Amino acid sequence: MNTGSEPKRRLIIASNRGPVEHSIDKNGAIRTKRGAGGMVTALQPAVRYAPTGGFTWIAVAMTDADRIVAEQQEAARTGADTTAFSPDGASTNGRQRSRRRRAEPELPPTRFVNVPPTVYQRHYDGISNRILWFLQHYLWNTAEEPTFTAQTYHLWEQGYKLVNQAIAQAVYEEVARDPSPTLIMLQDYHLYLTPGMLREQLEQAGLTEHSIIHHFIHIPWPSLRYWQLLPREMLMGIYHSLLANDIVGFQTSRDAANFLYATRFLVEDAKVTEDRRGRGHIAWRKHTTLVRDYPISIDVNEVRQEAARGKRQHESEVRKLLGEFTIVRVDRVEPTKNIVRGFHAFENLLKHRSDLIGKVKFLAFLVPSRQGLPSYRRYEREVRKIVQKINETYSHDGWKPIEAFFENNRAKAMEAMRHYNALLVNPIMDGMNLVAKEGPIVNECDGVLILSETAGTAQQLSEGSLTIVPTDVEETMRALIHAMEMPQEERQRRAQQIRALIEQEDLEAWLNEQFADVEEVAQQSGRTLSQSGAR
Repeated sequence: MNTGSEPKRRLIIASNRGPVEHSIDKNGAIRTKRGAGGMVTALQPAVRYAPTGGFTWIAVAMTDADRIVAEQQEAARTGADTTAFSPDGASTNGRQRSRRRRAEPELPPTRFVNVPPTVYQRHYDGISNRILWFLQHYLWNTAEEPTFTAQTYHLWEQGYKLVNQAIAQAVYEEVARDPSPTLIMLQDYHLYLTPGMLREQLEQAGLTEHSIIHHFIHIPWPSLRYWQLLPREMLMGIYHSLLANDIVGFQTSRDAANFLYATRFLVEDAKVTEDRRGRGHIAWRKHTTLVRDYPISIDVNEVRQEAARGKRQHESEVRKLLGEFTIVRVDRVEPTKNIVRGFHAFENLLKHRSDLIGKVKFLAFLVPSRQGLPSYRRYEREVRKIVQKINETYSHDGWKPIEAFFENNRAKAMEAMRHYNALLVNPIMDGMNLVAKEGPIVNECDGVLILSETAGTAQQLSEGSLTIVPTDVEETMRALIHAMEMPQEERQRRAQQIRALIEQEDLEAWLNEQFADVEEVAQQSGRTLSQSGAR
């Protein structure tokens, strides 16, 4: 991380899912591994912003093993147990310590917050995924859903609020334990109430001058009228809490603009302004919040290393699946990803261009997601149904138009992306969509990116890609044909243009931009390191 000569401050990251995952093996021992997901990959390098020993990641205990670790950590903090535990919960005694260090030498120090499983389910399934995720991705069929009842308020009060309070308390305890200058980076929609609760605790303890609270939201921020479908108590609770942050970061300028506009309307005593650089400022209750967009990116070198591993493991297998023209998509199986419409566009292509039958292949790498939600299970059935229909209609002489893999095999997906002629990324709505950045970085065929204009990635990559309206199956089909017929010189130019943009605005640039704003906010508010009592 290139932070130059900028001073460093302690760093606390708080999120729903942590960077460390625990499981219990057949012998009853707790095993530790690096957590999955793009957020963990994006944020783990941030440790280099903090001084040595000054980094802590706070997350909710999600599994039985996580809860055991959380209990061990609490016992160690309170002195109720003489066994010492490292921040991720592993015993620091003897062989176990040695074995874990050899297996995972760079796991970040993680503090787990333990809440009852029923409380977490209300928070995660009841509010975060069934309500906030659907709202922020415009997924409601508003003629029929949602309908908020007393049960919804119960989920909010006895689930979402309680988990947010537990996270806020844990962050507060970490700040109070060492009140040197601290940056607190809160993550995403699971923790909307945390900044308000946390600031209240910090103010009561006189610790606000030592702390900067920065909240980054990874998913889209919809327009005011869509937010107004949410019960007023929840709506205002979210907006008021987010204004307790020093910085609120969004994926795109459109998301930031939606937040600023809604704040003007909802929070009548808030003063909303924008500076010459397009940055929003909201003054409310003697506090100012900076509103910015930070389009998240990828670690280019790490992605290329993953692609190299994928090549070693799956090259021969994938090459057998390629066509004269190969379309690839890589997605979680969820309604936001618009997988069914993508296959309908491909079906129309085969219907109208019979000359392509036997020549074009569609490789789909589809990771099952949130199978506890009925709507997700139903959507996966629809995806499987359309794949089966197309294959039954057009397969012949050993050729099958679609090869669909319903599994989490990132190595195989990365190998396929090396060979695509067209990468289809057509979500209905996405905060960013990093597949659209990973594909062009590893592709070796001057492949064409076909990109939904409602994906956050389109803010950066629209000029080099073929942009589509995600609900327009006809336009998507035409984009596929355009990609097939595009002259090689244009394909190469577009691929190079996109690749250069991604390399220039990589993950390090994303983090450094945020850290620069943190230091600017600190200076403007008088919370510099020297004034805050840095060690």
